[in-house]
Amino acid sequence: SLQQEGGFQAIDGSTDLKWRRIEANAHKTVHRIDKLDSFQNIKTPLLRFRSTIKGPCLGERFSNFIMDLEERKKWDDQVAHVEEMYPINDLVAVNDILGHKKFG
Repeated sequence: SLQQEGGFQAIDGSTDLKWRRIEANAHKTVHRIDKLDSFQNIKTPLLRFRSTIKGPCLGERFSNFIMDLEERKKWDDQVAHVEEMYPINDLVAVNDILGHKKFG
């Protein structure tokens, strides 16, 4: 059940969740968009995008598409306008100062 598992592990395959179809078109690359209005009593909606992409399966390219800052700047306008003012170059030193908690 959702209460026992919790987190995003509880989303896939659960029949308890009330996903609402926002858009569906078999001819588009993203052929279905669903929305969940409330997850674990948090009112922030979640969106689920379904797509079928043909071609070679290159997981590293997809992860770079999302995680690489320069790649993200090409398609995510908010990332393009982020300015890092005070970078933390030594996370070990920061964790030592903050009492060995796991940050970063």
